Amino acid sequence: MKPLKLTLSAFGSYGGTEIVDFERIGSGIFLITGDTGAGKTTIFDAITFCLFDETSGGKRDGEMMRSQYASDETPTYVELTFLAGKEQYTVRRNPAYQRRSRRKNKEGVYAMTREGAGVELTLPDGSIFKGKIPETNRKIVEIVGLDASQFLQIAMIAQGDFLRLLLAPSRERKEIFGKIFNTRIYGRIQAKLREEAGNLEEALSENRKDCLRELEALSALPGSERVEELQALAEKEEDWNGCTKQTIEAVQQELAEKRLLLKGQTETVQKEIRKKELYQELLKRKTDCKDRMAAHESWLLEEKRKEQELKETAERAEKALETRGAQVEAELLQIKSLLPDYEELENLEGRLKRAEMDRKKLENVQNFWQEKRKNGKEEAEELKKEQESLEGAEKEIPDLEKRLRELSLAREACTDLKDLQELLQKLEASLRKKKAAAEQGLSRYKMQAEEYNELYTCFLAEQVGLIAGQLKEGEPCPVCGSREHPAPAKAVRQDVTQEKVDAAKEKAERLQGELNALKEGFVAEKQRFQVENAHLKEESARWFPKPLSWKEEDRAKRREKELALDDEGRTLQKRREELLRKKKRLEAGKERLKVLETEAAALEEKMETSRAELEKARVSCELDRKELELKKSRLPYPEKRKAEAVYQALVQEKQTLRAGADRSKAALDQILEERNRRSGALESEKEEEKRLTVALEAEEKNGILPESLLELKEKKETLEDEERELDHLHRKNEAAEKKLTVLLQKREELTEKYGMVGRLDRIANGKRRQAAGLDFQTYVQRRYFHAIIQEANRRLELMTDRKFYLKCRDISDLKLQGEVGLDLDVYSCVTDSIRDVRTLSGGESFMAALAMALGMADIVQRTAGKVRLEAMFIDEGFGSLDEESREQAIRVLRELAGEERQVGIISHVEELKKQLDRKLVIRKDREGSHLSFVC
Repeated sequence: MKPLKLTLSAFGSYGGTEIVDFERIGSGIFLITGDTGAGKTTIFDAITFCLFDETSGGKRDGEMMRSQYASDETPTYVELTFLAGKEQYTVRRNPAYQRRSRRKNKEGVYAMTREGAGVELTLPDGSIFKGKIPETNRKIVEIVGLDASQFLQIAMIAQGDFLRLLLAPSRERKEIFGKIFNTRIYGRIQAKLREEAGNLEEALSENRKDCLRELEALSALPGSERVEELQALAEKEEDWNGCTKQTIEAVQQELAEKRLLLKGQTETVQKEIRKKELYQELLKRKTDCKDRMAAHESWLLEEKRKEQELKETAERAEKALETRGAQVEAELLQIKSLLPDYEELENLEGRLKRAEMDRKKLENVQNFWQEKRKNGKEEAEELKKEQESLEGAEKEIPDLEKRLRELSLAREACTDLKDLQELLQKLEASLRKKKAAAEQGLSRYKMQAEEYNELYTCFLAEQVGLIAGQLKEGEPCPVCGSREHPAPAKAVRQDVTQEKVDAAKEKAERLQGELNALKEGFVAEKQRFQVENAHLKEESARWFPKPLSWKEEDRAKRREKELALDDEGRTLQKRREELLRKKKRLEAGKERLKVLETEAAALEEKMETSRAELEKARVSCELDRKELELKKSRLPYPEKRKAEAVYQALVQEKQTLRAGADRSKAALDQILEERNRRSGALESEKEEEKRLTVALEAEEKNGILPESLLELKEKKETLEDEERELDHLHRKNEAAEKKLTVLLQKREELTEKYGMVGRLDRIANGKRRQAAGLDFQTYVQRRYFHAIIQEANRRLELMTDRKFYLKCRDISDLKLQGEVGLDLDVYSCVTDSIRDVRTLSGGESFMAALAMALGMADIVQRTAGKVRLEAMFIDEGFGSLDEESREQAIRVLRELAGEERQVGIISHVEELKKQLDRKLVIRKDREGSHLSFVC
């Protein structure tokens, strides 16, 4: 990965937009210098943030990178263009940050709003990668071939991190290597083995507890020898698999024999209980039989008296039915004969009501016609008055319509003028932009032309120096022909090639072409502006006292004219609509008068007809009323409803008499039937009493046990309790045996598995007791550590002139406690001794740390596959070196850079400013930090 161009906008200490052109810097070593806090490290922070959404120190997130020097209008973002292989990519990323809103809120104040984070990846074909932020981040890692932690170890040796890797204890190096070389998978394997071994140990412990619990659940007969055997079995864990089944079978056999004996004793007692219960049942049945016989005899005596009373009641009911029934029947016949007269009376009443209703309807019709005639006269008088007031409206309408047409033409002209003014306003803004673009193009062209001239001059100077170096006294100069060379040109060492000169010339010519195109666009736009401006003045002169321009004051005049025309048009339109409504009302009124005159004549005729019908209805009602009064005077009841009520009461009385006679007869029949049934039941009970007496005498001859029934049942219950207890013990032992069988089988499997997993856990986690135990991850990391030390010593050999080398501590020299395996020592070639790396001096520590960091970068880049980083940054650390050591370190870095790689050194050291020609100088003022490149 090779950076080409970095753009910072309102990022960190950079308040505006700054560009780092890495193509111009070229390959080799260059210095990044500036005051403390000017923003030197921010350049690498910007690269890391743009690629991975992180900063090099990891102490500042994206939201903290918004520059405090930035204006509200300047956006915060970083844009990096780089090469990956031969393909060019561009990443633009902005953090989430707070900025002032572009619009005012309801209170008229510019509130703060949040700008969301975003990232955009431009692919080599110019297309934008489609994906959300996490997907784009993964795509960038795929393109670069490194994640953030690997990139920071390869591309940036950050301030303060030199000594961290050199002096870190083994535990801290393990964490660093695990993250960089992705060896944490081995740590996860160790943890998984440790966890699984612990789980198996816990499972074996739980299995032992379960087995003991089930052994304790086994029970034998109290006082039996098997009780001691079960207790002994629980204490012999090694004999569980062999002896458990035999012991349980012996206990179960003993319980089964005891249960069989108890069952026989229980059956004998049950037979005696059944004999005792049968005898008592016969005694009870005989006693119950005597009680029922006494009840039947008592009932027969009582019911004989009730039978006589019911006979007398039935005779009285029959006599009442014969006398009162005849009277009721005669009254019913009389009322039934009068019912047709009552129906005729109801018909007369209905006819009278209908006649009265018809008369009232005719009166209402008469009143309606009178009211309608009155309303018609009043409406006609009002219409005549309104016609007199509307006669002048028709004459005013033509003048109003003419004025409205004039206003419409003027309003259309104002709209055309508005379009011209807006067009000229846009053209004027476009002219400003094109002018600014042309000025920027001119500036870029001048800068490129100066750069080309500078490169061309340097190139010629270098060529002249080469020719001067080949001149010999007495031989002619190939340029001027002189044989004397008093002051030959000195060779100037410049890294300027013909290709660079040609490239600068080509870029200058391209920028000149772009400048010419911008000028032509500006001239064409200006001509169009002049034509449209002349058209505006010509059109506006027809409607305004003075021609209008596109400026704001003339746009205001045009808007005032539009408002005045709109106000006058609305007023005239309202007046026209009002006059049209009046005209329409006048025509409608004339038609309405004709209708009212016709309706008045028709109303007079209808009123005369309704008066005649009303008089006829009054006469008919009077005749019907007199006939109704005559009918009512001849009937015993005032109305049919009263007659029907009396009729229904008589019918009910007749039914009541009949029902009383029927109930008395039914009660007498029922008591006679019950007497016959009871007499039969008494005879049956006497026969049953004789049979039970014979059965009891037979049972007494067979013999009955002296114990009571309660004693026999208690004896049986005791035997059944003992039998249930034995059955419970038997079933409980069976359940325990089944569980033990499963548990012991599981124990055998767990023991076998733990033997394998436990051994792997001890090996992988370094749990050997007699030597320093290396865990699996540390063992793998030592291979990377040896490779890093080998690469570090290759560079340390040049920087220290072979005075000392770094050495990974041998396993035999490691401590037996704590995390070890990645310890670092120093071998001194001068004293032929090995000592701890922390004994190095400050300058020696810096060189060793730098060598370690470079070695780390080499190994990380090698393990990352085909990834090749062509840029590296080193932040500070050179202040602790003497001049010779600094020269050696710079020589190593020059060798590292070669002809293709860039190495940027971030430093305050004054000697480096003199030693390195190419510098990226950062200065800071009140507006933030600014960049400049010094060649």
